[in-house]
Amino acid sequence: MTGLFRLCIILLVLAGWVFIPPPAHGQSSPSPAHDHFETGKRLYEEGLFLQAANYFNKALQSGQERHFTEDARFYLAKSQAALDTLNHRVYTEQFLQDYPAGRYAARVLEDMGSRSFQMQDFEEALSDYSRAYKIETEKDERARFLFLMAESTREMAATDSASVLYDTLAHMYPETEWAPKALYSRGRLYLEKEDFDQSSAVFESLRERYPNHTVTRQIGTALGEMYYRQERYEEAIEALRSEMSYLEGEAQMKAVLLIAESHNYLENFDRAATFYRRYINLADDEMEERPAHYGLGWVYHKQQVYHWAAESFGKAAKGDDELARKARYYQAVNYKLSGRYDRALEVFETFGDRYTDGFWVEYAYYEWALTAFELGRYDLAIDVLQRLIRGDDDLEDPGKVYSLLGEAYFANNEFTRAVRAFEIAEQTDEVDADMKRQARFQRAWVLYENHAFREAARAFEEVYRDQPSGELAAEALFWSADSYYNLSQWEQAARHFERFLEGYPDHRFAGAASYSLGWANFHMRNFLQAVRYFEAFKRDHEPPPMALFPYEIDTRLRIGDSYYALGRYDDAIANYDQVAGSEEGGDYALFQMGNSYFRNDQSFEAVRTFRRLPRVFPESNLREQARYNIGYIFFLNGNYDQAIEEFHELINRYPGTEWAARAQYQIGDAFYNAGQFEEAVEAYRTVLDEYPGSRLVVDAVNGIQFAQLAGGKEDTSLDILEDFLNQHPQTGTADQLRFRQAENLLQAGDYEQAVSSFRHYIRVTTSESMIPEAWYNIGDAYEQLREYSEAVAAYRTIVDEYPESDRVDPSLLNIGRIEYEQERYSDAISALEKLVESEGRLQVEALATLGDAYFADGRTGRAESAYRRATDIRDDHQQSLIGKGRVALERGQYMDASQLFSRVAEMSTANRGAEAQYYLGKVEQARNNHEEAIDEFARVSALYEAYDEWVARAMLATADSYREMGRTGRASQTLQDVIERFPDTKYARQASEQL
Repeated sequence: MTGLFRLCIILLVLAGWVFIPPPAHGQSSPSPAHDHFETGKRLYEEGLFLQAANYFNKALQSGQERHFTEDARFYLAKSQAALDTLNHRVYTEQFLQDYPAGRYAARVLEDMGSRSFQMQDFEEALSDYSRAYKIETEKDERARFLFLMAESTREMAATDSASVLYDTLAHMYPETEWAPKALYSRGRLYLEKEDFDQSSAVFESLRERYPNHTVTRQIGTALGEMYYRQERYEEAIEALRSEMSYLEGEAQMKAVLLIAESHNYLENFDRAATFYRRYINLADDEMEERPAHYGLGWVYHKQQVYHWAAESFGKAAKGDDELARKARYYQAVNYKLSGRYDRALEVFETFGDRYTDGFWVEYAYYEWALTAFELGRYDLAIDVLQRLIRGDDDLEDPGKVYSLLGEAYFANNEFTRAVRAFEIAEQTDEVDADMKRQARFQRAWVLYENHAFREAARAFEEVYRDQPSGELAAEALFWSADSYYNLSQWEQAARHFERFLEGYPDHRFAGAASYSLGWANFHMRNFLQAVRYFEAFKRDHEPPPMALFPYEIDTRLRIGDSYYALGRYDDAIANYDQVAGSEEGGDYALFQMGNSYFRNDQSFEAVRTFRRLPRVFPESNLREQARYNIGYIFFLNGNYDQAIEEFHELINRYPGTEWAARAQYQIGDAFYNAGQFEEAVEAYRTVLDEYPGSRLVVDAVNGIQFAQLAGGKEDTSLDILEDFLNQHPQTGTADQLRFRQAENLLQAGDYEQAVSSFRHYIRVTTSESMIPEAWYNIGDAYEQLREYSEAVAAYRTIVDEYPESDRVDPSLLNIGRIEYEQERYSDAISALEKLVESEGRLQVEALATLGDAYFADGRTGRAESAYRRATDIRDDHQQSLIGKGRVALERGQYMDASQLFSRVAEMSTANRGAEAQYYLGKVEQARNNHEEAIDEFARVSALYEAYDEWVARAMLATADSYREMGRTGRASQTLQDVIERFPDTKYARQASEQL
């Protein structure tokens, strides 16, 4: 209490002295002190504590009679405590100091204990009751104090001490009314501890000692409740029913409800309903009826009578306590189960309007959102989940909530938000592992559906690696494979599909995996493997019932294509022939049969088949090419007249098409091969005149050049091309023609002229789409000219000015490679780190070259990290494996280095194999095994003779080993061999210096 408040009380007390008139006095009336005391008691009983305190003070100040002083002090303390509740203990303790064993002492302590007990300060209550117990009072009072001490101790969770106190009371004061209550409470205490043997013993003792006491009749109820808690429902029912006739009021209602609940758990639904209704009849109002309505709701729910269940839960949903919340939630759920989605949403909305935090809000809001989601009300689902997330309560299951939010965003076509929601679900610490995996899988699926295949592949792989034997593992592995397939990363797709079939051969996606694995191997040109998987698909799997295209035909065609690519044309023809009559794919089968006959040196059958195609499939988009192939077969066989006739037939039938342009160009080639150069020039000019938009214009100009030169005429081809561009400046092929002209110069090795032509193209082009490609070719030309600074400048132009171009990544890689080769390692690292950060398609190459740059710059740890990241993506990447080997060699880990180099040497017969073989010799040198080193270096010359760099380096290293062995003559001879074999090279100069 503040000082100001105390001052107010004092003033009010004083005011009472001034304004309350004193009673009249007479000779026969009681003393003034007595009158003051009686007036104070009356005011105290009326609750006027301030005025009462005033009169008690007057009574005490009169000092005339001492026999009621203790009474006045007692009531004054109680009045002051009532006025100043925060300091009530101060006033009562002052009284007890003056009257520690007075007739009011125990009563004051009991009041203090009761107040502390109500405030849940059980330790203080125990202290007060203990002090009261120590005062000499009647046995009944002492028993009551002991009981209250036991109750306080029990609330403090000191159950053993409470049990001792109850037992002490029962033995010390057996004749008091508190003894049977203590035994009963002790038995209940053991029940709560689930010490049923001790509980039974105490109850038996109570029954023997106080057979007729009212508390004894509650034993059956307590035992029934005990059995109920133990889920021994039949025994609970029996115990409760045996006591029913003795029970009244609240005890009877509790027993009826427990019997109903027990029947409910036993699925005796009729009996449960009977007792629930009996409870309702016993209840005084709707609020008291609610537990029974709630139980009836579950009875109907279990019987799948969902509309009745919803009604019963609705009756139980009154008020705002825990039961009301649960009932309203289950009311909505049962409306949903009964098909009344409209009513379910209404009830959920009512729940949401009433409760925004606290018990069961998360469950109800989640189910509300899920119901809206299932109805296609994605905007409502998002709104409800956002309300839940923004609420004051921490989520118990955030992963589940954010996962549903992600699905709602995804269904609402808000893909970025969907991914973010799934990421939050996945990262939530409180979420169990299964929910995290589910969230990660859902995020991966959203990425996949949104064609973000690279991110989807990584996310699916994380799900699979996290639990390879989990319920999501199979699908995660399949979709990661399919994501790589959609990225055209055939090797990774194939590895994942193979792992999927090995682990889940009977999965419902096994057929799709076999089919996709066939396609992946087909794209990788592993045609025998493609045939194997396509055949497995046909043999072991049925096509999907709702297939969007004919799997049977497509599979057979791909098998034919695989045999065609392998040069097994008879097998190819046999497969194509099986579907040649099909409406879908039959034209392609005939076309490939014609090609197979031609490749099999069966020209007659090829021509016959190609002629058949336009007759059988007159609308096929392969008809022009089939006729073109007929002419081309005659052309290749040297029958130029027949070829020209066939090409003219194609032009007449399909004028204005690209194949007509091709045919016209091929007529020029036929005349050229027949030595009719003037006719050839005219045919090529016809391509320019009649097909100015054809991609063959540059080829036609080249043909004019060759024909004129072959016929001894002046070369006017460049003039013709320029005239053509002047006449057709707006043609769609103008840019392509200029680009093609420059490209031809590059391919012909005229690099300086190519640079000039590409720069001219960049200046005059009207389209920017090919400018990055032009700069890239300029960089390539400068590299061929060994003008590396100019090459780097060209590549940097792409990186700086065309950051969205698909040539940025290869340009960065080329910059890194050139700077590395020029020993400018910092510049190389800068470009390659930028490429690695972009996470583009050249990750492996970038990491490997970055590792080389780090290694050359003396940063071995970073080099190892880059190589390891590269091999994590592609475990057979040779450059990275060699890099890891060089790091191991540098650190003296010779066994690891040897294994890495051997692996590359075994898998490669090209430059990387030569490099790995060279380093195998360097490992033996480092071990001082010079004989073995010389043998390893000798294998470089024997197995990789075409790779001069590594042969020369191996010979120089061989000379080093001979020197270390003291065989200087052999060393000198080896160095002389280097000079003779590789004259005018840096290796010859090194050998001369060593000599």
